[in-house]
Amino acid sequence: MSKYFMNLLGKNKFLTIVRLPVHIGLMVGFADGEFDKKEQKAMDEFILNSKMENRLLQEVFSYLQENLKKTVADVIELAKNSDIEKDIEKAKKILDTEITPIVSKNFLIGIFALGIYVANASGGFLGFNKISEEEFSTLEFFKEALDIKEEWWEEVS
Repeated sequence: MSKYFMNLLGKNKFLTIVRLPVHIGLMVGFADGEFDKKEQKAMDEFILNSKMENRLLQEVFSYLQENLKKTVADVIELAKNSDIEKDIEKAKKILDTEITPIVSKNFLIGIFALGIYVANASGGFLGFNKISEEEFSTLEFFKEALDIKEEWWEEVS
């Protein structure tokens, strides 16, 4: 595993960034009340099989492949202490101030895609309306909190 960004940011800041995709995956999965096996599998698959060409995303997902259970436990502990929003704000600040804009933008696109993938993993009827209102609201929360722009999707689609 490359440790370029861990070395650049230091371990604590890097781990703050690492928690961001886990926040998204878990919060989207739990949005409608239960993080079911399909959502868990989708999150695991996305992290294990992502082929996105973003060095930060690759390093974060590589770290998560080896440390997902511990990172999930850390995120759950933050949730118990109501510190999730503070952690998300801290991660966004690091991305805005210590990572180049293009790397940061593409990282955010990648982790938001993770949230969409998890939201589409279960629910719906005959493949329709797979994203619940609660999951959609959670995705909207992250879109606003992370300042993800609609036009970014046009650039990558």
